[in-house]
Amino acid sequence: MPKSLILLNSSFNLNNNHLELKCLVDSNPEPVVFWYKNNQELIHIGESLILRNSLEKLMTIDGEYTCQAKTPGFDAIQSKTSIITTGS
Repeated sequence: MPKSLILLNSSFNLNNNHLELKCLVDSNPEPVVFWYKNNQELIHIGESLILRNSLEKLMTIDGEYTCQAKTPGFDAIQSKTSIITTGS
C-alpha cells in the first residue's frame, strides 16, 4: 500500500552534449514512470530520460516533456517541463 506518491519535479543537466531529465517520485510501492513529448507519444519508461539533438534524423529535443508516475490503485500524477534550444 503506497504511503505517499509525490512528484518532486523534473530537472535537467547539460553534460557531454546531451540533456538528462529526471523524474523523482516518492512512493511505496514504487511507481512506473512514463515520458511523453508534446502530450502525444510515449517516448520512454523509467526515471531518467536522455535527449540528444540529431540533425541526420531531422529531430530536435525542443518540446514539452511530461513525466507521469503511475501506481496501481491510485491516480497518476505528472509534471511538465519545456525545452527550447537555440542555435547560431
